[in-house]
Amino acid sequence: MGMVQSKKNSSEVYSVGCLGKISDYKKTNDGRVLINLTGLARFEIVKEINNDKLYREFEVRYEKFSEFDKNNESAKEKELDLLLEKTKFFFKKNGLLLDWNEFKKLNNFQQINTLSMIAPISNEEKQKLLEASTYNEKTKTFSEIIEFYLHDKSENKMTIQ
Repeated sequence: MGMVQSKKNSSEVYSVGCLGKISDYKKTNDGRVLINLTGLARFEIVKEINNDKLYREFEVRYEKFSEFDKNNESAKEKELDLLLEKTKFFFKKNGLLLDWNEFKKLNNFQQINTLSMIAPISNEEKQKLLEASTYNEKTKTFSEIIEFYLHDKSENKMTIQ
């Protein structure tokens, strides 16, 4: 099953999504089904396929991200450690708890993807991280986003007219 994020205030969707496998589901009392998807591979939308179904269909391709998703590129440990320290501070300022000892058991690729999903940042920023083509691009973008939030929260919020 593919998952694509809708654009704000529009029926359009972003051009990059993720193929997922249903890893768990739960039926609710009101008849809905809640599903958990485990991400398998990212894709780029080529075009939408018109249909009469209750869901949308797209023609997609996986080539753009295939090397990145399977190579698990590694970052320089020093750079990743600096990013993690910044992220710990950011999470603490936002009241988020994470078991960092368990988190460190993940490989670098899994760490940056997990942080990208759970960070208290906008959907547009999460989409930007999803669309990053390389590990280094994703870590750099994530670092810039965190720095922006840390800087924004540390500024004195005074308006001058």
